Amino acid sequence: MPAGIILNLIISLLVPTLAGYAICLILFKKLPFNSLVSLSISFGVGIGMITHWMLLLSMIGLTYSRANICFPLTAVSLISIFYIKKNRMYKNIDRNDLIADKRIDGFTSGFLNNFSLKTIIGIAVFVYITFQIYFVFWRSLNIPICSWDALYVIASKAKCLFYEGSIEPLKNYNLSSYPLHVPLSLTWVALNLGVWDEQLIKIIFPVVFLCYLIIQYDFLCRHTNKWWALIGTGLFVSANFPIYHATIAYRDFFLMYYNISVIILLLTGYETERDQFFILAGLFAGFATFTKLEALGYFFVNSLAFLFLLFKMKRCGLKEKMVKFLKFIVPGIGIFLFYYLYKHIHNIGQGQGRFLFDFNWQNLARIKVILWRFLEDFFLSGNWNILWFLLAVSLFVRRASITKNFQTKILLLLLLLYLGFYFIIALFTANFISIAGSHSYTVLSRLILHFFPLCPLLIVFLNYSNE
Repeated sequence: MPAGIILNLIISLLVPTLAGYAICLILFKKLPFNSLVSLSISFGVGIGMITHWMLLLSMIGLTYSRANICFPLTAVSLISIFYIKKNRMYKNIDRNDLIADKRIDGFTSGFLNNFSLKTIIGIAVFVYITFQIYFVFWRSLNIPICSWDALYVIASKAKCLFYEGSIEPLKNYNLSSYPLHVPLSLTWVALNLGVWDEQLIKIIFPVVFLCYLIIQYDFLCRHTNKWWALIGTGLFVSANFPIYHATIAYRDFFLMYYNISVIILLLTGYETERDQFFILAGLFAGFATFTKLEALGYFFVNSLAFLFLLFKMKRCGLKEKMVKFLKFIVPGIGIFLFYYLYKHIHNIGQGQGRFLFDFNWQNLARIKVILWRFLEDFFLSGNWNILWFLLAVSLFVRRASITKNFQTKILLLLLLLYLGFYFIIALFTANFISIAGSHSYTVLSRLILHFFPLCPLLIVFLNYSNE
């Protein structure tokens, strides 16, 4: 691959990471994560900032170009980072303020001290994870965009954005109400390359895959140990469906990354009692709504879970809890309303009729069908390995652990809320056809992917607490 193309790909990834890093520094002044986790979170924030900057440019009548997008964001990001770093040095702020980073019984220490069976398993899992990461990068960059929705819904829009330099023509497209985060992200990479390359523009998908693995591994490390964090990551990459979706130009893996990161950030904010995590979670929730229509429902589900967390905060008064809740809600709603108002001004339908209430008493016959379709996808498809079965066994065998571990309780609550959310949607709306009807064999698994990481996370927490 020519050096110029490699440099352009690096710019495509570096600019959003730099922008996201600046936002994180503005929030925290000193980042509470280690470098890899900070970069993984920064990329998600930054690519969301870039796509909204592109939306704003189109709204004010400026065409897309690398100069219009890259230079303002890079300049503001560098100035912000320089000012905050300088101010931090001037005030002599401690640089070693990482949130709890457990080192107990870790994979590395076990490897150095004795060559046990646990170490052998850890090495095997590490090699397997490495191979899966290599496979995701290889498949993404060697196979062009070829899936149906990727061609019909996403790549066609991104190609239009690239050649037209604006989102204005999109109002004439089918499914014009669909959020534009992924098409704009592909356009961003193509603008840097200077050409529409249906292999290289997919670089963002394996990068998001890697970012999520780092975030999940760090989360498990902080609550268990390195060995269990490695096992949890290995369980996740052992499922076929997320691996496949990390290599194609669909929106679902992006939404999974944002959605599960919201949950992790809310839990981290609760544990550390730092409101900045709630604001960051709100940003991620907002960017999720710009990724897929379903994310608005996830925003509601995560808000319910956050209310449960706030209820558990005994040391906070009602007013303080309301302030914390607003710190999560306001960024998310603000980002959602930005694109909502754009669609309203341009007379673009908001939801393609997806959220219309459609219930009569005959719909009660759907209950059995819905339950069976979920069980079929969880346990009889080839999408998830045997992870849902392992979770069911763990819940039964380790049921006493549910009440002992707070993370287990909140993750299980979230899993039930997500399942309940889609059960209600299938029962009361025309989306039954997509969730449990004739279209469900291509749709339901993609919906489950958005919250699937709760499964390997719960398996780890259930079994670690009984170690």
